[in-house]
Amino acid sequence: MKHWSKVLSSSILLLLTACATTPTVRVVHAPFHPSATDNVTFTADAHAEDGVSVIDIVQRSFDRAGFCAAYVAGRCVPLAMPTVKTVKSCRFEPAQADARCEAIVPPFGDGSFVTYGASVKDARGTTAEDEWIGFAVGTQADATAPVAVYTRGNDASALDVVLIPVDYNGVPGRTYRDFVGDVRRLVVEGYLAHEQVTNNRDKWNFYVNPVTGGLMQTTIGSTVNRSVTQPTNWSKVSAFADVAGYVHNNASWRDFASFGGGGVGSFTIQAPLIGTILHETGHAIFGLSDEYCCDGGIVTTSWQHENMFSSQASCQASAGAHGVTASDCTQLTATNGFCGGRDASGNPILGGTNQQWRQDAASDLMGCGGNSGADAGLLDDSRIHWLYDSL
Repeated sequence: MKHWSKVLSSSILLLLTACATTPTVRVVHAPFHPSATDNVTFTADAHAEDGVSVIDIVQRSFDRAGFCAAYVAGRCVPLAMPTVKTVKSCRFEPAQADARCEAIVPPFGDGSFVTYGASVKDARGTTAEDEWIGFAVGTQADATAPVAVYTRGNDASALDVVLIPVDYNGVPGRTYRDFVGDVRRLVVEGYLAHEQVTNNRDKWNFYVNPVTGGLMQTTIGSTVNRSVTQPTNWSKVSAFADVAGYVHNNASWRDFASFGGGGVGSFTIQAPLIGTILHETGHAIFGLSDEYCCDGGIVTTSWQHENMFSSQASCQASAGAHGVTASDCTQLTATNGFCGGRDASGNPILGGTNQQWRQDAASDLMGCGGNSGADAGLLDDSRIHWLYDSL
């Protein structure tokens, strides 16, 4: 009897161990581009089904000459030994399912580059980490070069996003620091709020541009043409960027994106519209099409995993290839999947149909829900991860 009790106990233990999940931790800093007189706050949030017992925030810093000599497994290897220290260790007794650790540190030296991270341990002793995140401090050696505000790896194997100010012209509420604050919200509450980004943080680097860009709109007859004006330091942006995002505060401007196709894509984003930024990035970097009728943009590329189709047959073929039912395919019309404006009678302003077929749900990232932070649908996700794998 005792023998079988031991076997049963061992079986239960193995079952529980197999079902146990790894804890998660994410750490961010503020301000995103601190001056040499700013204190910096590190905030780490962790989750563990078995309870968070310890969160450690770790930081290292080195001068400009000691920045990355190489990247190994996505981590920066500096030329000189940096200063490494545990900024704060937070212990939780009893262990908590969700826990936060916060540390405020004195200013870093002007022109320095800081990398930091966090680790978590749950009540079972299982650990996880979020390392290394980098940001630049204060005045840079090249005052017209994009400034790193949240970087995770080598730009050759990551997606580099440069965010450019448009109408931050020094008036109250529209200074450079206001711009950087808006960028932090767009990155932390926009990009990192999506599992396709936050679960692949090593694939993303974010920068702010110290030089302004612009928006341009012309109307010829009933045709409205929108474009961006590149900043005067464009050669320094285009040298490494995968996409340039133009951050503005013009509520009457309709945001749009241009697919980079392996070059530099671009998009515009109104600063408060945090939920829209990944939708526009879906166009600019991933070449994804709008999944709504009738005034969305259709991107035609030779890339794999299309998310829109010109015929029911091609949509159904994709459904079969992705393991979903053919009945998921829906044709977009003015009454089915329309997200745009309507006239006084309630009719779609542009009317008609764009003759396209959608497989994903209308409320996903590239559909109507893409303007309110909706997550990626099956095909959006397939294209995104296909590009990740090709980096």
